[in-house]
Amino acid sequence: MRAGHRGLDGPAREPNLCGWPSLGTKQPLATRAGLEELRDEPEMMWSQPRNEQENRHPSGGETFGDADQRRLFDNLAELVRRETGIALTAARKAQLLGKVRMRCEAVGCPDLRSYVQLLSSNAKGGGELEKLVSLATTNVTEFFRHPDQFDVFEKVVLPEVVSDKQTRRLLRIWSAGCATGEEVYSIAMILVDKLEGSRGWDVKILGTDLSRDALSVAERGRYPIGALKNVPRGYLLRFFRRAPEGDLMQLTEEIRRVTLFRRLNLMEPRYPLRRDVDVIFFRNVAIYFEPEIRRAVMFRISEHLRPGGFLVLGPAENLMDMRHCFEPLRANVFRKKRKKSR
Repeated sequence: MRAGHRGLDGPAREPNLCGWPSLGTKQPLATRAGLEELRDEPEMMWSQPRNEQENRHPSGGETFGDADQRRLFDNLAELVRRETGIALTAARKAQLLGKVRMRCEAVGCPDLRSYVQLLSSNAKGGGELEKLVSLATTNVTEFFRHPDQFDVFEKVVLPEVVSDKQTRRLLRIWSAGCATGEEVYSIAMILVDKLEGSRGWDVKILGTDLSRDALSVAERGRYPIGALKNVPRGYLLRFFRRAPEGDLMQLTEEIRRVTLFRRLNLMEPRYPLRRDVDVIFFRNVAIYFEPEIRRAVMFRISEHLRPGGFLVLGPAENLMDMRHCFEPLRANVFRKKRKKSR
């Protein structure tokens, strides 16, 4: 799933990845039937419509060449929706249309039909579909985003987890929908600092995302200087070094060695990872899902959190039907209830 990552070329590349099952097997992104449905649509060109008002996109922005082109694109958007769970509003469809047009130009496809044929080809379809799906996702993130939540993590969550794990000093944290990795590294800086360099602890922070492009950025651990504006000065001096490029800052090996990045589609019915995670960060991801999908993904994620473990959601997100399973703390941080002893 990722090539040549520093933490997996050495001893860390064991079958269980220090307790995290491998997520390296490439999963097919779409059923062949789904692509065949698209390919059977009539020929489409990127021509301007004779009647722009009739063929205008629901957002009022982008226009389609004709009704057939509009139908083909809507089917393509439906394929993306099925793969990602993202609720494609009219505005998001308009954005997707622009990105699809750019992909057509990039891969040399003159029209939608030829692009669909590329998607359905045995040789290249899987990789191109991943590119298309990646275009539909949002990778907005930053270091120490929503600082009040990191304050709760540092002062409430971490001390409790450390107290629970004194006998077996193994700590596992999962950042689901980690984008380009800033959240994972923010967590890592706090852990390494508070656990005195993590000596004596088996610490691993897993970051997963749907976008391989975003994960590639995360694995490199290099960020523009301007992206570090929220990093505390002490952490900046301790955990960053200027990269050879000059305008980038590189995270130190002390931080990178406790992190792991893997591709995972949250739409999959099962997640191939352990079910005793101590803390799960699932922030600003569920808001993009349709309600039923959001409910199902929330349930699947919670299954991987141990009793007494902690779930961190984005400020605009909620537990939906799972409130009875968690105790609220503050700043949208929740503790999973322990089973009552009889």
